[in-house]
Formats: sequence, structure tokens, C-alpha cells
Amino acid sequence: MAQACEGIKVLDFSQGMAGAIATMFLCDNGAEVIKVEPPAGDRDRARPAFLQWARGKKSVVLDLKTSEGVDTAHRLARGADAVLESFRPGVADRLGIGYETLRKLNDSVVYCSITGFGPKGAYRNIKGYDAVVAAKTGRMVGQNCWKRPGPMFDAIPRMSYGAAHLAVQGILAALWAREKTGKGQLVQTSLVQAATVHSLGQWQVMAGTEEQRIKEFETPRPPGTPQDSMPAGYIIVECKDGRWIQMASTTVHIFRNFVNLLGLEGIYEDARFRDIPYTFPSPEERAEFLDAIRAKMIQKTSGEWTELFLKDGNIGGERYETTEEFMRHPQALHNGLVIEVDDPRVGKMKQIGHLATFRETPSRIQGPAPDQGQHTQEVGAELARGGTGWSSPAFAASPNGRINTPLEGVTVLELASYYAAPFGATLLAEMGARVIKIEPPSGDLMRRIPEVFPKTMQGKESIAIDLKTAEGRAVFHRLVERADALMHNFRPGSWERIGLDYDTIRAVNPRLLYLYAGSYGSTGPYSRQPAFHPTLSAITGSGIRMSGKGNPPMDSGQGDPDASLGVATGLMMGLRAGQRTGKGQYMETRMITTGSFDVSDEFLDYAGKPAERLPDAEQHGFHALYRLYDTGRGWLFLACPSDEEWRALCRALERDDLLEDVRFSTGESRLEHDAELIEALETALRERSADEFEKLLLGRDVAAVRADGPSWPTFFLTDPSIGENGLRATTTHPHFGDYHRHGPTVTFSELQTVHGPPAVIGQHTRPIMQELGYDDGEIRALEEQGVVVHDGPWTGG
Repeated sequence: MAQACEGIKVLDFSQGMAGAIATMFLCDNGAEVIKVEPPAGDRDRARPAFLQWARGKKSVVLDLKTSEGVDTAHRLARGADAVLESFRPGVADRLGIGYETLRKLNDSVVYCSITGFGPKGAYRNIKGYDAVVAAKTGRMVGQNCWKRPGPMFDAIPRMSYGAAHLAVQGILAALWAREKTGKGQLVQTSLVQAATVHSLGQWQVMAGTEEQRIKEFETPRPPGTPQDSMPAGYIIVECKDGRWIQMASTTVHIFRNFVNLLGLEGIYEDARFRDIPYTFPSPEERAEFLDAIRAKMIQKTSGEWTELFLKDGNIGGERYETTEEFMRHPQALHNGLVIEVDDPRVGKMKQIGHLATFRETPSRIQGPAPDQGQHTQEVGAELARGGTGWSSPAFAASPNGRINTPLEGVTVLELASYYAAPFGATLLAEMGARVIKIEPPSGDLMRRIPEVFPKTMQGKESIAIDLKTAEGRAVFHRLVERADALMHNFRPGSWERIGLDYDTIRAVNPRLLYLYAGSYGSTGPYSRQPAFHPTLSAITGSGIRMSGKGNPPMDSGQGDPDASLGVATGLMMGLRAGQRTGKGQYMETRMITTGSFDVSDEFLDYAGKPAERLPDAEQHGFHALYRLYDTGRGWLFLACPSDEEWRALCRALERDDLLEDVRFSTGESRLEHDAELIEALETALRERSADEFEKLLLGRDVAAVRADGPSWPTFFLTDPSIGENGLRATTTHPHFGDYHRHGPTVTFSELQTVHGPPAVIGQHTRPIMQELGYDDGEIRALEEQGVVVHDGPWTGG
């Protein structure tokens, strides 16, 4: 069977997780990926995850510091459809493989660049390690550690993973546009842009209130544990067996089911608790209620509670597991999330499966990871013969196509709520797709959360239809006839009742791309269980990793954003497949799958695999050279894992004695003597302030940044680098005026992105229905019957 990315030729100069996962997604879906490695090899080859991230790719060794190496790179670029690199700004140009150079050789090439902080601004040359970006942008402050004050190490490489998705989306959107224009272009994204995806909206600030909101953002958090600020429906509770369960029962009816199961239904007779889980009369009464829940949950084991939740079918809750345990989870196994690869170096190896299900163009692994330079001679011989598959890029362009945005002409129907699915469609709207949100006459429930909903709704149109009526479904089906894609996140069991099942939709429009954006999936033992944002933290192992050795687990906070990225990438893969085949298909993304790739550095197993390294109990970091340090005058995050960086650090600190110490002579010995090295560096890093050390070490090209500066929202609103890179936009909304929001998550050198305001309920109902052929009398009649609503309020009833 054909694959979505079949025929795409990708030249991969990247190193690090972001580029590796981006090209893995493309390769798993049929692209031919040539990974270009320096003579010393990719820096991640020593990591077990490399065997997973590099699967199916070809490896070619080129020394880009020689004219011969650059010449070979140029010859490969002439036939490439896409080039991906992750150098710091200016490095690719100095090596002779920058965008301007390569586009002169191949003006149809799509050239994607992933940076840490963006191509402009004061931080552009800081090494883009995930935790360095997190520390500098304020993402390590604002959460309480378990055992100390100060910033908390972010153990989840969420920004690298997010940038991987954004790169894939940008590449596929630019390739889609190339079919119309015949031209390639520069596509850029960064880890900071990925961070905006992970901000659910709390930094969206009304113009004129910046000073007030910054004071709120920078108000010190009261002492307490990481769980103190969790919503009641997201409580983390200990069970009889000492294991912890993350509740995900935040809606009123699901939370009531949970309370009833505990035998606490009498609580609703108390007037103080009638509005739970959202409202409590006081913090003391909230604590009283949550203590009652804890007292009940401790009476049974986590396994017993899990069985009861599954039997009920409408209670969301998952036990906190390690990533290794999750690989044995019944739903993960049912979904095919764990696959086996025969690797020539380690033997039978369990790896993470595929990002999404594509029924007609299924993903498949093209083979194990290559040895370094395994294909150098093969590729060189092809080039010597004049090339076979790399002689020219593969596409058929319209000669004079003109478009303004990458996805101009694409129509996506969205029937989804919350953040995980809707924001995935928002990312396509940003790239120019016409996204029509179909919501009930009362409006999307998320409209009641003003901190989040504007972000998920921006740039979309709204049509309000009652799909429970035959007349409403008739309107809906007319929309389906004209659409390219449809995405929804209704739980299985409800699709048929409103005519949303795939068979019904396919009968209306066989060419439609139909994406179910699920939590667990459409089939399997957990398919009908509710899941929300923190479910992912529990199930994938990220919550245990985030919390540090020996501590109770905590919400790692990447569930909804990760899922939204998977939805957008799934839709883009589907569009690419439809562009190639002219056919529609059923597709499926799952929150538990998408989030698993965020911990894919540990989602693998083979005989002799090293044990997972967790942060220390005080949540400073993974080891001495990737860790937070208290200088006494501010907190510093240090990242220098390589030998070269280690030597630069010691020389900058004037500590040649550490270089001469046999305990610290190699990477392996430094890890073996990690406690001693931490002690030595804690002493050395007390001699100056965090700001002074940042200036000193960055001057020696050692990644070290202050980690307890302004919080992320304040950084976003005030730091000049955000504006210089175009990552902050101001939008005008007719109901609540001007507000600040994130700018484009991906930029295109030749095309625009879209940043329209969010719509009110049914704001576009009448014009859309007129497009569908309804006259004014028919529209009025349907409005009078309550089947449709036009230009309703912002929140609904």
C-alpha cells in the first residue's frame, strides 16, 4: 500500500531529538531520509534512543569542513525535496549548506531550520538544549518543588518534541504549496515556538493590562506541594498498595460518578459543595473535601480502583506508571504502540510504534537504524552514475499557481472541544486552512474558560448547528460534501447517534479525510474511558520522571499540547496522502500515543538497556553537567554533556584540577562519580552570581543560563527576543478588545500565516449556509426552529 510521504527525499543535517523525531515521522510514512553525519558521528549515537529515532534512515558521513564534503552535500541537495538542519543561526551558511546556497542549486527545495531561540535576538547563539531553553524563558519557575524553594528542573523534553512536530507540519505544508507554485521556500521553527503550544493560554493578556498581569505572574507562590494547586477533579491520590492514581474527572457529570463510586454522594446535600468540582467556599473546605476523597481511596489498591473505573466506564483515572510499565499497558498493546525491531547491534528490540493510524496509507518501519556511514559508498556510487532516485525532486507543479498562504484552499471541519483536538486544527488555520468549527447552539463548553478558548478558536469560523436534529444533520452533510478533512474527538458510542461515524461520512464524501482525535483510541479495553490533560502524565511515565527520585508523582503538564501536535501532524500527513492518491481515508490519533513520543528516549527495551535516569529527589537535574545550581545569588542551569563542553567549562572556571582528576576524565567516569562532581561544581559556582556566570560561560560557548528570572508569561510579554522573532502578536476582538497572543509557530519565507480573532457562537452561520445553497427564508426558518444559531453570544447558555 502507498504511504503518505512516499516519494519525498529528505536530506537530514540535524542532530538532537527535534530533528531526529521529525525525520523519523517522515521516514515511518515512506520518505527516503539520508542522514548526514560528521566524521565523529551524530552526538546521540551513544544514547539507546538513537537506535529508535534513526530507524529506517540511511547514514552518509560527510566532512562539511572540506570542499569534497560540501560538494557531495550540494549534489544531494539538487535532488532533495526537503532539507532539515538544526544548526545555530549562521552555521549552515558558514558550512556552505545554508538556504540561500542550496536554493540556487534547487529552487524547489523546502529547507527547514530548527533553532533553540529563533534566528534573531540576543539568545540566538545559545545552544538549544531543551532544558536551557526552558530555564532561560522562565519555564522552570512557577511550580513548587517537593523539597526546596527555587526553580524546578523540567525533565520532559517537551519543546524538542514540539519542534519536531512543527517542523514536519511546516515541511508538509510547504510541499503542499509547492504543488501549486512550483517553488520551495525556507521554513523555520524553534523550541521557543514549541513552548507557545504548551502554554494553554494563561499568558494571553488584554492590551493595557500588561503591568497588572505581570505583577500577578511574578507574585511568589505560597509554600506547599506540587499538588496544592491542582483542580479538584485532577487530584492525585495514594492507594492501599502505595501506588498513586491521577484522577481525570473534571467535568461535572464525570466527577459526580467518581464521588458516587466512593460512597460520598451525600456531599451534594451539603450546600457548601453543590458547585464542586469547580467552586469551593474556602480553601479550608476544599481541603476538607479532598481529605475525604483521600480517606476513601487509601482503602483499596490501585489495581482494584482501576477495575472499578473500567467497570463504570465513565470515570477518568490512571495509575502513575514508569515508561517501562506503560509499555505493558493493555491499551498500549492493543493499539500496537509497542513494536519489535530486529536490530543488528542489540538484537530483538521493543520500540515505540507509529504516531497515527492511516487506514489506506499505513505507516511502516523501513528497517533498523543504520551504522555510521553505512550508506556512504552506496549513495556516492549513485551520484557518480548521475543519480537514480536523487536526480530531481518529485512533484508535478502547476506552472503559474499563486497562493498567499501554504494551505490556501484547504477546508477542515472541526467537531471538537477542550484543547487537545481543537488546537491541532488551529495550527492548520494558522497556515491558511479554512477551519470551520461546528458547535452546538449553546456553544462549545470551553467558551466558559476565557484563558484557554480564544487560543483554540483563533482564525476559525463558527457555525452553530444542532446535530441531534435531522435538519441539522442535513446542513452538516452539505458541509461534508465540500470539505477536504473532518476532525472530531467524540468518545466511541456517540458517533452513530449524530451521523458522525465514518461509514456515514464516507457515503457523503468518499474523498474526505476523516480523523478521530481520541484519548485511548476507538477500540480496545479503555476506548470508552474518559481522559483529560493529566492522564498522559500518569500513563506514560512522564509524571514519575518529572517528580524526581523517591517523590510522589506530579502532573508533568504535556497531555493536551502533545495531543494537539499529533492531531495537526496527522491531518497534514492525511492531506499529503490525499494529494498523492486522490482518495479519502479513516485516520486516528490518540493522546496516549502522541504523548509517548515525548518520552521516546526511554520508550524502548532490549537486553542490556541501561536503566532510566531520573532527576534527583530535589529536582535539580539528571546529572552534574545537566543540572540546576544555586549560586547563592540566583539559580543557574548548566548544560555541558560533551567532552568538549566539559573542557570549556573547567577552563572558564579556572579549574584545571578537575580536568586532571581521573574521576572526571571521561563521560562514563563523570557519571560514575556524579555526586563528587556535583559537590565540586556547587563550590565553584558559589563564587559569582548566576548572571555573572551566565555572561562568563556563554562567552566560552558553554550553555549556562539564569533559571530564576521572570516567569514564562512575563518573558513572553516583555523579552525583546520574542518580538524580534515575531513570536508575539496582538489581535483585536470585537467583544473584548485587543489582546496579546502567540505569533506563528512556523514561518514561511514566501507565504503568510494567519492570525484572525476567535469567533462568537455561530458568527459565520448565515454566510456559510448561503455558500451551501440555503436562501434567506430557509435560514430564517431553521433559526426559528433552533436548528442553527447565527451571531450568538461569546459563551452561550
